[in-house]
Amino acid sequence: MSHPTKALHKFMMQDFVRTRFIFLHLQSIFINEFISSSNSDALFSPLDMQISLASIIPVSAHQLITVCPGISFIPYHAGHVLGACMFLIDIAGLKILYTGDYSREEDRHLVKAELPPIRPDVLIVESTYGVHTGESREEKELRFTNLVHSIIRRGGHVLLPTFALGRAQELLLILDEYWKKHPDLHNVPVYYASGLAKKCMAVFQTYIHTMNANIRSRFARRDNPFVFKYYYNMSLLCTLSLTLILGTSRTFLKRGAGKRKLLMDRLVLSLLVLVLCKSDRVVNCSNFGHLMLETVLSLLGIRSKEHRPR
Repeated sequence: MSHPTKALHKFMMQDFVRTRFIFLHLQSIFINEFISSSNSDALFSPLDMQISLASIIPVSAHQLITVCPGISFIPYHAGHVLGACMFLIDIAGLKILYTGDYSREEDRHLVKAELPPIRPDVLIVESTYGVHTGESREEKELRFTNLVHSIIRRGGHVLLPTFALGRAQELLLILDEYWKKHPDLHNVPVYYASGLAKKCMAVFQTYIHTMNANIRSRFARRDNPFVFKYYYNMSLLCTLSLTLILGTSRTFLKRGAGKRKLLMDRLVLSLLVLVLCKSDRVVNCSNFGHLMLETVLSLLGIRSKEHRPR
């Protein structure tokens, strides 16, 4: 993998191990009566991860790597996220271009996917969107910034759950530029909250030389594009937790909601009431999770014959 990918991979895997541990712990608390779980359910341990990191050999874009006589490959920038590469593989003269996600549109910080100078004989490509054509980046950015601005004008708060890698940095660059162009927003700070995003940001600042010409030229003028001016307070929050069930997103949403109750709190409360009304059993901490799921299954018209509390 590329040098930026190796640096980011370490942080992403550490976060995965941590969140997986939390998930297994919550699972053991709430639904262990009918789904057995243990540490053995984890895909790998922290020790496994450390051992794998030591086995990674980083490569650079445009570097010719000879695996063995007759087999070689050259990495090319794929866009999409920092460090992403496509690989032009040569097997005894047969040219194979292999790539996962890629982007042929240059964004705020990344170069677009490169076209290798040699036409491949075989193309293996990620094709989630296939023949789908979406709106242009300019249209999406305009719609996004207009929506954010309208919410702030009416005194609201904006919560943006997003990925800690790539998407978060792109959104921060977009918002930073938009804030600079609109003086009425200069007293409206932006918060992004995530230990993982903070670690990723350090990698982004380290590998600026791999980004597009705009980012490199700004850095050459001693204008670090990843040192943001307006991100201090909670008026617009860009947070990196992907769910609103727990974690940073949920905490800030609850604080920003004011006197209004959260939908998920209402949902939990409603389910608790249904459990109490429908069940003729004593509801306690040990069986509440089971009874809540049983109630949900009942509401969905699903009978649970196998999983009943003892």
